Amino acid sequence: MVSLPLGDRLKKWFTEVSEVNQFDAVMHLAPTYSEEEILKVLPEYADLVRGLWVCKSSLLFNDGLQSLVQVVLWLHIGLFKSSNNVYCSYSMQAIIRDLRQLAAKYASNRKDASKLQALANAAKSCASLPHEELEEMLKTISVPVHGVYIAKQTERNTLRNILIYLFRKKEPNATLTKQEILDAAAVHLKREVSEKEYHQVWNTITMIYGYYASLCH
Repeated sequence: MVSLPLGDRLKKWFTEVSEVNQFDAVMHLAPTYSEEEILKVLPEYADLVRGLWVCKSSLLFNDGLQSLVQVVLWLHIGLFKSSNNVYCSYSMQAIIRDLRQLAAKYASNRKDASKLQALANAAKSCASLPHEELEEMLKTISVPVHGVYIAKQTERNTLRNILIYLFRKKEPNATLTKQEILDAAAVHLKREVSEKEYHQVWNTITMIYGYYASLCH
């Protein structure tokens, strides 16, 4: 990918690898470019939303779905992420509820009325989609785990993602042990996990996915 021109590199990354990124992650794609040079090109492929760069929906979907997808991406950034930067989990019912609340919030805001009204209409339409269609859209930004959706991370090889992978393999109410986690980390991360890292990630996952909070580990 490094051999590609900067624009092609950014487009390929946002459309094929990760649709939501921190600026630091984008910088790693172009180590020979300055921040100023990247920022001149980046807005052609992504929008800055609450500190994160989000792939332009026009690059991902046809015109008929653009507004709906944009709302789901806003949902990921605004609702899947809490105020202390912990990624939260939501059930389908909670997501539909929050989309309706989002629609009401935008509809009542008179600042930049035309844009916010369009977002309000899109959020309302999104909340009314059949569950199967909404689920397909949510899968672009989240991971379904036994009835709830947990926001995806930009980084792929992390202990957090290993825990999510292991939870998904288990049956509901099954037990996940600490040894299983450490063994999987050794295979996929190819390194030992410190006690501090283990407990930090475990506490985060069990907090955002309370269904498993009482599991043995």
